[in-house]
Amino acid sequence: MKSAQRLSKILRNCAAETGYSNGHSLSRLFSTSPSHSFQKSLTNNLRVGVQGVELYRGQNKRGVELGPKAIRDTGVVAALRNVGHEIVDYGNAPIMEMQEEAVLQERLVASGGRQSQTVPESDYNGYLNVHYVKQVADANRMISDWTSKIMRDGRVCLTLGGDHALGIGTVNGASQVHPDLGVLWIDAHSDINTPLTTGSGKIHGMSVAFFVQELQPYMTQLPEFSWVQPRIKAANLAFIGLRDVDPAERAILEMLGITAYSMRDVDRHGIQKVTEMALSKISQDKKRPIHVSYDIDSLCESIVKSTGTPVPGGLSLREGITLLEMINETGRMVSMDLVEVNPLLGSELDAAATAQAAKHLILGAFGHSRGGMALNSIPKP
Repeated sequence: MKSAQRLSKILRNCAAETGYSNGHSLSRLFSTSPSHSFQKSLTNNLRVGVQGVELYRGQNKRGVELGPKAIRDTGVVAALRNVGHEIVDYGNAPIMEMQEEAVLQERLVASGGRQSQTVPESDYNGYLNVHYVKQVADANRMISDWTSKIMRDGRVCLTLGGDHALGIGTVNGASQVHPDLGVLWIDAHSDINTPLTTGSGKIHGMSVAFFVQELQPYMTQLPEFSWVQPRIKAANLAFIGLRDVDPAERAILEMLGITAYSMRDVDRHGIQKVTEMALSKISQDKKRPIHVSYDIDSLCESIVKSTGTPVPGGLSLREGITLLEMINETGRMVSMDLVEVNPLLGSELDAAATAQAAKHLILGAFGHSRGGMALNSIPKP
């Protein structure tokens, strides 16, 4: 702990000496990009809208709501501008009050106060174990509205999470604008349990089930989520990086014929081939717009320790960046989530490393060249 504090102090002092003391000091120190004009990125320069989503009620570990700030503090927005994109940061969706309502209700009940006016979260409808239904549903409805608004402004929507339950809202919002949307879900987990198959009751493990058309006959209809329009066809969905899939989820994937590449597939074929196959599966004509939902736990736990459900044997950071660079090269990514960064888990160094990994993944998705970004002109003396 002392060594981490010492390193943090040294970095802050260095930042002050170099003028990088505006809240993004750590990432600016790691950056080698001068403030000059660069050539175009791997794809044409984009109009990008960034939104932060401090959702944490989809799981049970506090701290993930700090993910948007941790990622922003790496300097990722400035780095995207250096790539050549035109960026608007819309701030954070105002969902914290919706989530805190549950905390107040819990305290009232625990202290002998009035009973909650909502259905008890641990016993939804008397038989379902689904937690914080109202809070997660209300938050996702706002997330959906924000996502579609950003995209209708003509921008690629970049969502910084927050837990992965936010994917219900971002996919719903993106599919309002692009009804033929394809989805790439990059995760250690398939997140396709239904309210009837979940063992944990955590909605971040059910996100995908809400938007897949063919799965709806098996979904319990939760009134709070009645606004969701399940527009995504099973054939237009693909997973990459799976290595922790529940038996019921495996049955759903096989029943619906959903494309799902595990880490064994990555080991066998390599990340480039797996990405090519996934892109081909969700859009054979190579025209379908793509939503990318990237859970940081798709990376190996040895790389990203500040996340809620780490699993050994995941993607390397290089594989994760390569995957996203290939998606970028299609020119069809219309929206992206980067979720499950939790800076309260692990050490300060772990949190910094996890946030930095998120930054590099985002840059890969938006066309940053690892070979270097060339200046448009070389200055003369």
